[in-house]
Amino acid sequence: MKRYVFMILAAALSCIFLAGCGSGKVKNYDRTTFLFQKDQSVEVVSVESFREDYYDAEELEKQVDDALNEVNSYFERVVKNGLAVEDGVARLDLTYSDSSSYEKLNSCPLYYGTLAGAGQQGYDTSSFMGISSVDKKGTPLTESEATDMDDNIVIIISEPADIITDSAIIYASGNVEVTGKKEASAADSVSASQPAYLILKK
Repeated sequence: MKRYVFMILAAALSCIFLAGCGSGKVKNYDRTTFLFQKDQSVEVVSVESFREDYYDAEELEKQVDDALNEVNSYFERVVKNGLAVEDGVARLDLTYSDSSSYEKLNSCPLYYGTLAGAGQQGYDTSSFMGISSVDKKGTPLTESEATDMDDNIVIIISEPADIITDSAIIYASGNVEVTGKKEASAADSVSASQPAYLILKK
């Protein structure tokens, strides 16, 4: 599995004993979902299919906690909000202090910050040119408009997932379906080489 957090789960679930487990309150999403918070933290509810018939609830919980304790000795703070495995589906709810923490832990590019900051971190901000306006029926973002958006918050995500934002989405790339004022869904084709881009309202 690509994400390290689910490598943890895969290893834990190889210990087969009981059926049904959970801790904390896990949001019941059907697809991996990123929740981008006002304080720049990113909550990620990772959803994976697991078809093992039996597993040890306590052992699973312990292995996840041990792995996160190790992670937190090297990375910025990652908080476990909850873990649930039911009906062949595992959901692990983690909050990362920022997008950089997620990127370091999962080796999967993710950016959540200002447009100007994206350029400072080495992202090609010209990729934002031409993405479509949500309110203006697909009108593309022009270079002159983008020059006034240095302080707008942007999201660059490189994996298929649902997205919930803190502010209204005003521009989105073609590989993202905007499903609500603050909700979107990155297509299955999204990857590190073909990321999805969002610009949020100030």
